[in-house]
Amino acid sequence: MRTDGSTNPLLGARAVLFDLDGTLIASALDFPRMRAAVVALAREYGLPAAALTAPDALGLAHQAATQTAEPERFLAAVEEALVAIELAALPTATLIPGARELLQALAERGIAVGIVTRNCRQAATGVLSRFALPHRLLLARGDVPAVKPDPIHLQLARDRLGVAPSEATMVGDHPMDIACGRAAGMRTVGYLGAERSPDVFAAQPPDATVRHLSEITAWICRS
Repeated sequence: MRTDGSTNPLLGARAVLFDLDGTLIASALDFPRMRAAVVALAREYGLPAAALTAPDALGLAHQAATQTAEPERFLAAVEEALVAIELAALPTATLIPGARELLQALAERGIAVGIVTRNCRQAATGVLSRFALPHRLLLARGDVPAVKPDPIHLQLARDRLGVAPSEATMVGDHPMDIACGRAAGMRTVGYLGAERSPDVFAAQPPDATVRHLSEITAWICRS
C-alpha cells in the first residue's frame, strides 16, 4: 500500500466513484440503533436474536428475510424504519474538508463523479443537495439489486457512466469499499482522515491512502 502520494490512482481515470458517509460527509448515523431496529422487527416476525449474526443492519435484514414467511413485507418494514433513522440524522451531517473542492475539480476536468452508497436515496439526495456536491450519478441502496460489498453496485455505476474498469477509481473510507472496488476491477483509494491508522486497510490494501481529500485534488492537477 502506498501512502506517500507517489502513485496516482487517478491517472487516466474517466470516472471516480465515491462512498458517501465517512468519505464525503460525516453523519451522526446511529448504527447500533439501526441494527436494533432490524432485530426488533425480526422478533416481531418470530425470529430469535440468536438467529441473526450479520454485523450490520442491512446484512441482518437480508439474513432475517430468508427466514421469514413474508420476506417482502418484512424488508419493507425494515426499510421504513431505517429511512426514518437516516433522515433524522440529516440535520447533524457535516461536510468532510476538501470534499466539494475535490468534486468540483473532477467536474471541471470532465471526469465523471459517481456516488455509490448503502444509504437510502432520500438521505443521500438530501445531503448532496444541502452541501451542493456536484455529481453525475447517484446509486443508493434502493437503486441496485445488491449493495456494497457486492461489486455489482460499482459495476452498474461504471456501466451507466460508460467507462471501463481500467478507467475508473473507487474512493472510500471502509475496507468494504476497497474490496468492492478491487472486485469490480477498479483502482482504489482509501480515505483515512486525520486520526485513523493505515492498518485499518491491512486486510484490503488500496492502491493508495490519503489523510485529506485535497491530496486527491492534487493528483487530479497532475493527471
